[in-house]
Amino acid sequence: MLFIRRLLVACLSWSKTSYPGSALLLLPQRLNDEPTPTKTTQAPNFTNDSPSNQAVQSVAAAIAWEFNALGISDPNGTFDYHGTQQRISGHGDSSHWVDSANRTQCPGVELSNQISNIRNLVSAYMLPQIQLTWQIRQEDIAVGAAIYGATASLEYKWTSYNVDTGTWKLIADWNGGNWAGWSDNKGTYWLRAEARNAQTKELVAEKTIAFAYAPGSKRINGTFSGWQGNRVLLGMSSDAQNVSYQMKIYDVSRGTWIAGFRSQWAYWKPSKGIYWTHYELYTSTGKLVDTRTYAFGV
Repeated sequence: MLFIRRLLVACLSWSKTSYPGSALLLLPQRLNDEPTPTKTTQAPNFTNDSPSNQAVQSVAAAIAWEFNALGISDPNGTFDYHGTQQRISGHGDSSHWVDSANRTQCPGVELSNQISNIRNLVSAYMLPQIQLTWQIRQEDIAVGAAIYGATASLEYKWTSYNVDTGTWKLIADWNGGNWAGWSDNKGTYWLRAEARNAQTKELVAEKTIAFAYAPGSKRINGTFSGWQGNRVLLGMSSDAQNVSYQMKIYDVSRGTWIAGFRSQWAYWKPSKGIYWTHYELYTSTGKLVDTRTYAFGV
């Protein structure tokens, strides 16, 4: 709960017993350090008293921050819970009358009259929403961004975070294009897009998503391992053109890689033991595309 200028914004986003995610209710409330009301000190009563402009703006700014964090784009939107509910509404709105506790005049007519204004302010305070898309090309992935709500000319920056190595990498630095080519090795990443005003350089939107990346559309179609005399023939296939192949042997008992072949087919003469046969496919630029690994016992 957030106390702002004698208003309580009650965020019930995580409630399992009351309102579902993303419902915000506006209620009057004394500040924590205010004395108990006496004949000369009163808690605000918005049945008679109008909230200040600063209070209304503060509430709207807090809600905008919350909605940005939750990915909610429309302050005037609705959701379903015992009927249709507004995203932003007063505590005593009739749509909340699912139990006796909510049959109240709260937050008072003067504040209730400001709720439409609060919704409009929230919309003005919120960051423009950025949506990401991508296209799988032959050897990489093209990533793109669309910004809703921005009116100025924009510049974009793309970065990726490799979850396995814990490192960030620049995909494309600030420029006016909203598409970029992403070329990297197969793995698990965070893809991050940022947009800023081209004139003021002020950040206007950003978004980060998880991404299981594999460069392009090339894949391993099949693998082979079979005895030919006292040797094992290893091989792999792919319909893709301009690719390279690598195969590796891992000795489980020794805990190390013991052989490697930079070809589509190769002979391997193993001793008695337990091994992994590992197959890798690379693009023409040397980016890892696809892998296969199998146990092999002798």
